Amino acid sequence: MSRRRRRLVAVLGAFAVLVGVLVAGRVLASDPIAYGVPVWPFANTLDGAENQQLDAVTAAIRAEARGAVGNVADVVRRHGVEVLSARIDRPADALASVLLELRFRLRDPGQDDRRDADTTRCRSLLVRGDPGLTMSSRALDCP
Repeated sequence: MSRRRRRLVAVLGAFAVLVGVLVAGRVLASDPIAYGVPVWPFANTLDGAENQQLDAVTAAIRAEARGAVGNVADVVRRHGVEVLSARIDRPADALASVLLELRFRLRDPGQDDRRDADTTRCRSLLVRGDPGLTMSSRALDCP
């Protein structure tokens, strides 16, 4: 292989790696909480605040729901998060699940104490009652 051809292969390889990293970064930045990377450069301070609230809610669900998905919405409401909707699938089954649509009210730590510094974000939270409680979430557009 000629020197010029090796150089071209190296440049194209480096370009492909760069494009792959940029695409992966955009995907992670689209919902850093769901992908488990609520850190800079993928997330901002509001993403971090939303992640803290979601972590508190999921910890409360694990502690208070006691394996039953039927009372998950009540647990979430008691922790100050608005429940927009809750749909229980197979409530009598051990593998029951509940799909919640939640609204988080967030305050950007970088803002002053103005009223308009609050931000609203919505998230879908799926809680499955399989052995233990497993949870997954994704970002939603708020109604």
